[in-house]
Amino acid sequence: MLGLNPSKSDFWFNKGLTLVELGRYQEALDAYNKALEIDPSNPIKWGKRGELLYELGRYQEALDDFNKVLEIDPSDAMATHNINVARTE
Repeated sequence: MLGLNPSKSDFWFNKGLTLVELGRYQEALDAYNKALEIDPSNPIKWGKRGELLYELGRYQEALDDFNKVLEIDPSDAMATHNINVARTE
């Protein structure tokens, strides 16, 4: 059973990155969700999930994730850019 610690979160996050590269987007989303359940304070993980949601056409969910990045790290310029892009959809 997976314990709740960041190293396990990294496993799920890296699995998600690999699945995106393979074009297996729903599985990647599931992996990102597991990573965020374990480590919800990581802005990079929120950002990557937001990017995937955006690519899937789930713009409001992507915006929510990008806003979460800014809650955690208000200086994240990429999140601000992603919010501006997603708002045009």
